[in-house]
Amino acid sequence: MAGMIAAYMYMGAKKDEERAYYDWMGFVGNLIGVGAMLFLPFMGYLLAYELCDYDASICPYMMADQLSMFFEMQGAMIGLMFLASNYYIWLSMKRIEGVEKVRMTILAPIAMVLLPLVMTKVMTDYPVPDPMSLAFLLPLILAPFTLGRFIPYTVSARTVIKIGFLMVVVGDAIWLTPHGFVPTGAKLVAELELPSDWNFLALMPAKNSAAFTLVFVTVVNYVIYNRAIRQGTIVWGKSISPPSSC
Repeated sequence: MAGMIAAYMYMGAKKDEERAYYDWMGFVGNLIGVGAMLFLPFMGYLLAYELCDYDASICPYMMADQLSMFFEMQGAMIGLMFLASNYYIWLSMKRIEGVEKVRMTILAPIAMVLLPLVMTKVMTDYPVPDPMSLAFLLPLILAPFTLGRFIPYTVSARTVIKIGFLMVVVGDAIWLTPHGFVPTGAKLVAELELPSDWNFLALMPAKNSAAFTLVFVTVVNYVIYNRAIRQGTIVWGKSISPPSSC
């Protein structure tokens, strides 16, 4: 909300000093808002997991029948928030002088692309809360941060952020994929179901992987953004540093 207000005030500002001030406000507000938002997908799926664990017959209604529209709306709204935050990072990189010097290990985009596929497979074979799934997922998630310094191949920060933005779109698409396309209370017929080869996209492992992909990509993009800020120079309006009035 603070970021939205700052963006509105930025567009209505008449002076460069005011634009610099509201631009800085938008950066801080977006950082705080995204930090709090990272837990939102997990809380929703934790609630879904508890409901399904209590009564497994509830799950079909949540994913493909009378309650599916609430799931779709949740995925659409959360997906749009993650898209907006990552798009903000993408645009903000354009005002950082020297960002071309910022490089990221090639393991970062590889982990982004592989995460939804690997996580879906692993969580299908080792459903939550089986700790065996962590043996496969933790190395993949931590690889860019732990092994990246030992890998000589790098890519530009802008490239990683573009790939991350694409993976946010993919993750949200997986989240929004229902088991079948039916109106409320209608009988689910074969013609309206997903093809059997793609049916796994409607199951909880795929949904969990989609939610985690949104969070992982956003964290990586903010790490890159923070590195770009430290190694480059942000131009706030005509200022070269955050406005003193902050």
